[in-house]
Amino acid sequence: MKKEILIADNIDNIYDEINALIKEKKTNVKKVVNDAIISLNWGIGKRLSVELTGNNKPEYGKKIVAEVSKRLEQEYGSGFDKTSISRMIKFYQEFPDFEKVATLSQQLTWSHFVEILPIQDELKRDFYAAMCMQENWSVRTLRERKKSMLYERTAISKKPEETIKNEIAELRDDGKMSLDLFYRDPYMLDFLGLRDTYSEKDLENAILAELEKFILEMGSDFAFLARQKHFVLDGKDYYMDLLFYHRGLRRLVLVELKLGEFEPQDGVILIWPKRPGSWPYEAKGAGKVFAEIANKLAETEKVYMLTEPETEAAARELLCENVEILTIPTDDAWARDVGPTFVTDGKEVRGINWSFNAWGGTYDGLYQDWQKDDKVAEEFCKQTGYDYYDAAPFVLEGGSIHSDGQGTVIATEACLLSKGRNPELTKEQIEAKLQEYLGAEKIIWLPNGIYQDETNEHVDNVCAFIKPGEVVLAWTDDESDPQYALSAEDLKVLEQETDAKGRKFCVHKMPIPKKPVCITEKELAGYVFEEGEDTREAGERLAASYVNFYIGNKVVLVPQFGDEHDVLATDLLQKLFPEREIVSIFAREIIIGGGNIHCITQQIPVRG
Repeated sequence: MKKEILIADNIDNIYDEINALIKEKKTNVKKVVNDAIISLNWGIGKRLSVELTGNNKPEYGKKIVAEVSKRLEQEYGSGFDKTSISRMIKFYQEFPDFEKVATLSQQLTWSHFVEILPIQDELKRDFYAAMCMQENWSVRTLRERKKSMLYERTAISKKPEETIKNEIAELRDDGKMSLDLFYRDPYMLDFLGLRDTYSEKDLENAILAELEKFILEMGSDFAFLARQKHFVLDGKDYYMDLLFYHRGLRRLVLVELKLGEFEPQDGVILIWPKRPGSWPYEAKGAGKVFAEIANKLAETEKVYMLTEPETEAAARELLCENVEILTIPTDDAWARDVGPTFVTDGKEVRGINWSFNAWGGTYDGLYQDWQKDDKVAEEFCKQTGYDYYDAAPFVLEGGSIHSDGQGTVIATEACLLSKGRNPELTKEQIEAKLQEYLGAEKIIWLPNGIYQDETNEHVDNVCAFIKPGEVVLAWTDDESDPQYALSAEDLKVLEQETDAKGRKFCVHKMPIPKKPVCITEKELAGYVFEEGEDTREAGERLAASYVNFYIGNKVVLVPQFGDEHDVLATDLLQKLFPEREIVSIFAREIIIGGGNIHCITQQIPVRG
């Protein structure tokens, strides 16, 4: 019996050795074949690129490539058809350095390169190639990482170009990963299956249940160590939600789960336009744009449209069924300023009913009768069941403040300290009011807003939070433009200040339209101004700004003006909000009314 056991053990050992040898050789063969395919495709691409670029007759070169492709396909099959040959040429053109190709081919297959080639940005392309190599991504994983815009979410993408090149090269050639290459914001956690409303505990439990997928989203070098890890710092006890170890960096990574202001919201308020002195030609053009915005937002959140009996039919004709219409009298359509400002403690949501006086009252207000507008916030809360604080007689508009949800509020001195708001109060007393009602811990006072902004320069037109610690600032490099000096003063303040948590601000410069947006003669003819109402004149410059965007649950709506800087603005916002769809709204019909997308919308936080 003992002899039989020894024989069986010996057979097992021999089998294991041979099996390992077979697997090793198969792997070597696959590697040799893969190297040969990549080298061949690169060589073909190089040779044909010469024909396309090495003579003065590009049409001649194209004919040569087409004929060679035809013959190769006849001889060797579909792997050498016109599409495949074109891909080989692009492969050589995008990766002309064969040493780089040889390094990458140690881990990447031809299918990986095919997936990477459509990426136009060289740095982004090199990033995905290096990450594939470092983390051994499958083609499927690569495709998913591209779809989730991993590069844009990774901290390295916001660094100077030379820094990005150097760190990617170190990752590719030496396997050295920097903190900026692994850190990303935000993390894509759709696979957790959480609904729009959830707690931090729900998030933690969902992560632990899907731990493998979460680690892959963070990066394959992570290892999970502990949950609710206790540690003591400066004599205080802390419990960190999740603790990981990164093998490549050889560092512990602490994860604290916090939900902020930029998480999903419950709904948004708009008001149907009607005022003849704001919206020319019976507001028909404005109504179409308001409806476009409302219908887009209604895809992912509750939308309330406030109308009056005489405007309800026009609104309903253009609005989708998901938009709820409420009958509430108004003087104009600026929901941000006349609607309630909502605050939440994470469990309960309440509105704030500020006093409204048409942006300056009898001192420099834009129209004489604002009684309906002053009652909008209170009436909305009553109709929808929200409790509210009555801040009267303190005068404030929603567009005059911007909050990061963590205790920091920004405002402009030009607006909140204007004589038409609360002239009886000092700056310190106004701060105290903001702290009382908004729970603000620190107020950042910017000197100015946008040039010619008739609201006394609301902050939401010049500077806006995109996340705690980060803002966009309306900017121009044209020193002859009046906005240059205004924005330069604001930038100086932001560079010197910190937020309520002690963080320095990261400022992203958002261009203003290159060409000033002005009222035309045709538009002027469509207004009907009341006595005492602020009027316009042909050629008047309007306060057009891309900063006046609106952040929805899954979208960011950005105004467009038919200007060459429109694309720059949308590209910047896509970089800053990679997890959201950037929706361009041609907003001339709104700006001729005096504001823009953020001005006509007021968000409602999720109830706890």
